[in-house]
Amino acid sequence: MIKLQTLKAAEAGDGIQSRLPAARVLAGDPVFTAWAMQTGDISSGIWASTEGKQVMARDAQTWEFFHILEGEVELTDDQGNATRFGPGDSCIVPPGFTGSWHTIRAVRKSYVTIRSAGVPALLGT
Repeated sequence: MIKLQTLKAAEAGDGIQSRLPAARVLAGDPVFTAWAMQTGDISSGIWASTEGKQVMARDAQTWEFFHILEGEVELTDDQGNATRFGPGDSCIVPPGFTGSWHTIRAVRKSYVTIRSAGVPALLGT
């Protein structure tokens, strides 16, 4: 029998708080909170951040899917293309993405990351 892995927001507790190294922070003093459901080559859970802006850099093998539950963020790639996301919006961040993540209003998202050299071939890229 397959055992379901669950994360119920009402029962998740305080989560684990962290901050980035100062060199990656572009504005503000963002504080992150994570509630991990699974970690490893496939990671998932809920992630939150206070307002601020930081460098965002994906390695060459990690894809991320996220869905904004509350708040507002803006992702800007290194070419200056900016996209805003709010409640109900989703995004796939491809491997190798570089730019910035700006939390405009405190955000909470659900996410799944997949780290695998084989993922681009599976997705036809």
